[in-house]
Amino acid sequence: ARLAAKMGKPMPNKVLEEKVEALNRSFGQVLRELGDVSTERDQANRRADKEAAARRRAEEALQDREDTLKEAKAQHEREAREMTELLEQIRRQWGLKRQQLEELAPRPS
Repeated sequence: ARLAAKMGKPMPNKVLEEKVEALNRSFGQVLRELGDVSTERDQANRRADKEAAARRRAEEALQDREDTLKEAKAQHEREAREMTELLEQIRRQWGLKRQQLEELAPRPS
């Protein structure tokens, strides 16, 4: 248009209309592509949010399992100590009973 104006020739209306239509089509295409990109971005964000939520749930489940394992291990250690103490008491009691039996019934010589 500038070139035609410089040359002193006005652009015909049809040419201007075609250029406006071409620009409108280009602009429409850009808007469609922008909409497509926005949709893809939104979908990617939703997927990322879902993945992050799933990761948090998995981490929480793992932490729960680790806590349960620690509690079970602590319980096992307590029970093992108690059993060791009970076994030691039984050994002492057995030793005392054996000693009492030996005192009551001396071995034949």
